[in-house]
Amino acid sequence: MPVAVNSVWELPEEIGVEPGQYRILAAYADVFIIFNVRETRNIVRPSIFPIEEFQGHVARQTIIPCESNISVHMLFDEATLSKESARLLEERWQLVAPLVDDNNLLISLATQSHQPKVVQRGRETQTRTNTIYRLLNRYWRYGQTRHALIPDYHLCGAPGLQRLNVSQSLGRKVVSRTGAFASRSSYIVSEQDKNNIKAAVKKYHLKTGGMGLAETRRNFLREFFPKELADADFHDMVPNAPTLRQFRYWVSKLFDKHQLIKDRKHDTDYQNNFRGNESSAVSNNLVPGACFEIDATVMDVHIVSKLNRNKVLGRPTLYFVIDRASGMTVGLSISLFYASWDAARLAIYNAFTSKVDYCRCYGIDITEKDWPCAHIPNRLIADNAEMLGLEAEASVVPMVPLEWAPISRPDYKPFVEGSFHTLNKTALHRLQGATRDNGKIIKHAPDPRTRAIHTIEELTTIVLRSVLDKNQTIQERLGSQSKLMVETDSRITPLSYWHTHVTHYLSALKKASAEEIEARLLRPVKVSMTEHGIYFEQLYYSHKKVREQKFAAIAKSHGRISMEARVNDDCLDFIFVKLPGDKTFTRCTLLKRSMEMSGSSLIDIYYLQDWVDNQLAKGPVPISSIETLSINKAIVRQAKSEAKKAPKPKTKRARTDGIRENRVSEMKRQLETSKAQQRLSDKKPEPIEQPKKRAYSYNVITLPTREDKS
Repeated sequence: MPVAVNSVWELPEEIGVEPGQYRILAAYADVFIIFNVRETRNIVRPSIFPIEEFQGHVARQTIIPCESNISVHMLFDEATLSKESARLLEERWQLVAPLVDDNNLLISLATQSHQPKVVQRGRETQTRTNTIYRLLNRYWRYGQTRHALIPDYHLCGAPGLQRLNVSQSLGRKVVSRTGAFASRSSYIVSEQDKNNIKAAVKKYHLKTGGMGLAETRRNFLREFFPKELADADFHDMVPNAPTLRQFRYWVSKLFDKHQLIKDRKHDTDYQNNFRGNESSAVSNNLVPGACFEIDATVMDVHIVSKLNRNKVLGRPTLYFVIDRASGMTVGLSISLFYASWDAARLAIYNAFTSKVDYCRCYGIDITEKDWPCAHIPNRLIADNAEMLGLEAEASVVPMVPLEWAPISRPDYKPFVEGSFHTLNKTALHRLQGATRDNGKIIKHAPDPRTRAIHTIEELTTIVLRSVLDKNQTIQERLGSQSKLMVETDSRITPLSYWHTHVTHYLSALKKASAEEIEARLLRPVKVSMTEHGIYFEQLYYSHKKVREQKFAAIAKSHGRISMEARVNDDCLDFIFVKLPGDKTFTRCTLLKRSMEMSGSSLIDIYYLQDWVDNQLAKGPVPISSIETLSINKAIVRQAKSEAKKAPKPKTKRARTDGIRENRVSEMKRQLETSKAQQRLSDKKPEPIEQPKKRAYSYNVITLPTREDKS
């Protein structure tokens, strides 16, 4: 191993020198000049060591290299030194500069006790010889550089240490501004006071929802200075107790700053908002598909029914599925379900399948390149809520591993949480019916429910367009996240990030068959084959196979046929049915008789059913039927009375004889009666005598006045 001048080596006691770290100051013909760099106030002289012997010890690793001991004071930039430090540095350097440049001085110092050159330099500069030796020691100890002579003021004082048994006040004195009041004497905080301060702070301040320092000091005074407070109140003077400023100072000295933060916060609040966070959620998820995040929120806008815009339905639930690496929104779902597995499965199904047909349902025409997310990720992270259950695990885990974030830890899903905030800020809060207008709630402002105008379909269209815009928005973090974006000169948007990495086979995305996704993620229901088609929630569906195999005719003769199906609650224009004899699901579409409800979601069908049920409940019978019932009863009573008055037939058969002749004669009678009524109606009505008009007089008659009794 090569041995360089100015390097530092560890020398053991076995080689005949004082053990320690030595710096090689210079190399001559056959010897090294070495210097012990240990910190000491004594003057130390260099010594010599044969080069051949030194190299032998290095080869046998008896002598090993070590790091140079650079002092803190040498790390300052000379331009930033104070005037005093710069002056001292220059004076010290002028004292020793001629000596350190003398090559023979080191040999002389290592071999001779008397040094005429050092003595002569002291006389020239009128400086003590010991001072020059100490400066030379400092120069050799810290690397033979001019900066070694910088004053080490960082060692002055006692940083971090407390003075004990203080008898005089060390702080700023409180002086009256006007002189109208006597200056208060400073209180000296004793060691017992410090212990009492610690006890009071732990008792009242260092706890979740604890008191502030001002209130804590008041309790501290009540508990430990009751006599002083009573005496001061009696004599109308300032109590001999620590001031608030002293109390705050000693709290900062006696307690760690981090402890003052952590102990006053709930653990969840601390973890979310106050802890240090050096890592990033993207650190181990740099490629698309490495991790998807899913979460739900109640949207900040009220909606109305598509069938009747005067009926407010409340606030829908929004699910987002976000790719952690690119920030791409890969799936979403808006429904009136509360946050549940039924709502989450729609968002996951949307994330795993193509978005072209989904967007077309809402009048948005896109291609696969515009939203290329139809893949299964390497893992899916969700809340420890609706996704935690046997049904969710049975449906999702066979396709993708599930992970759950701890309770009340949104930082485990930062991108999906941030997407909600961005959507509210850019799209939702400006809509009519929004519950928050730019984050402000104004007293006596109109109820947002009364201003709601948008249907769930319109709201979904707005969210879809916002998502498509967000996927093409420049994001600064993507520029430094992957060098591939720079190498390919790609735009730093989520969509471009996705395309670039997938094109270069840098992704963790997987594909699954449409049948498997439909069977596992869409909601399982039971449907019926009827004579009119496949029946589900008052809608009728059919397929070519149904017509070919005459299932409707069979159901008409033998009764309904129950079948297993999968439905997408966001759009009921089609369902997936397992037809009799099939092992896979067949996509069935709406029949013409149900086309009126085309484009409807399950909530629209539910609203229609609720509306029908409400109509039935509100009007079980018409109001007019109440009068009809009473009239019918009167007619029945009259008929019975008239029947009793009629002569009784001789036999029962006589009552039914001649029905045809009786029918003809009755018809003639009704015809004559109607003609007679027609003749009466054709006669002109006699004029009605008009009442005589009253005659009015316009003469003014003066009435007598009452006598004034005053």
